[in-house]
This record gives sequence, structure tokens and C-alpha cells, in this order.
Amino acid sequence: MKGDYQIENASLALAVLALLGEKGFQITEAQVRQGLSEVHWPGRLESFSLTRKGKKVSYLLDGAHNPAGVDSLVQTLATECEFDKLIVIWGAMADKDLQTTLALVATRAHTIILTKPDGERSAEPELLLQNVPDDCKEKCRVKTTVEDAITEAEKLAGRDDLILIAGSLYLIGASRKILLGELVA
Repeated sequence: MKGDYQIENASLALAVLALLGEKGFQITEAQVRQGLSEVHWPGRLESFSLTRKGKKVSYLLDGAHNPAGVDSLVQTLATECEFDKLIVIWGAMADKDLQTTLALVATRAHTIILTKPDGERSAEPELLLQNVPDDCKEKCRVKTTVEDAITEAEKLAGRDDLILIAGSLYLIGASRKILLGELVA
């Protein structure tokens, strides 16, 4: 499992199991090990590579959409991910802290493609652009659909680059459907 926060999450789960054990709920060490080894959370630090249009592309999908989640994502990018260029596809809900979240991710990105997932609360790409720090605006491109954003990112991506898709669970769902043909595995 990627992300430092996963250790905290696993520790919390183990503590709950210990408390449940005191109440008569029994689970074996083998079951705990199996459960931890099989954890899969689609859209949360989910990485995969695909060959699309004859080109191998690496992706990282993360539903981070608030300052704490994006900060954790940025830390994971710095400590656990290797890439030459980071190409970010970002879409978010208009009621989120756009200024803080975009500032956190913009400093790591080589290119930021701002887009809009379906949904009445989704922020228009132009609103996202207004919330990007001024010194990072030249990195930005605007694409009105998620499919167009993915196509643009794939054009820009080299063999050792990473396409990060983040900012909204709606964006993650739409992207997974385009890339993997499913919303949730």
C-alpha cells in the first residue's frame, strides 16, 4: 500500500480488531495478514500502466480533494513515486478549497490539465485556473471534458513520465471508466 497514511489506517484497523477481540470477536493472525495484503481501494493511490494508441503510459489515480488529502498525495509523490515529468489532470467540485489544493499540487507538476467531470457541483476549468498560483499558470492547459484531458496528457507523456489524475472522486470515476472500462473493480 502506498502512502504513509496507510500505516495509520492499518494501525487503526488493528486496534479495532483488538477491541472487538475483547468482546468475543475472534480473528486469526493469518486472517489479518491476508486482509492487509489484499487491501485494494480503487482511485486511492491506484497506479497502473496501459498501452494506448501504441504508447505505454503510467497513471496514478487519487481521489484527494481536500488540503490534507492533497498534502498526503504530494508527500507520496515525493517519497514513493519515480518519474521524469508529472502531468496532472485536475478536476474538482466548486465548493472545495481550490486555492490551497491547487497550490499544493501545482508546485510538483510539469503540466496541469484542468478539466470538469460531470456533476452540477463541478468547477469550471476556468475557475480552477483562477485558483492556480500565478507563478504556475503557464503550466496549465484547459480541456472541457475528461476524455479530452486524458488524450492531451497521453500526448504529452513520455516513457518515464507519470499522469496523475486527482482532485475529485467524480473525476476518478470518469477516468477509470475511460481508461479501464469500469467504475470500480
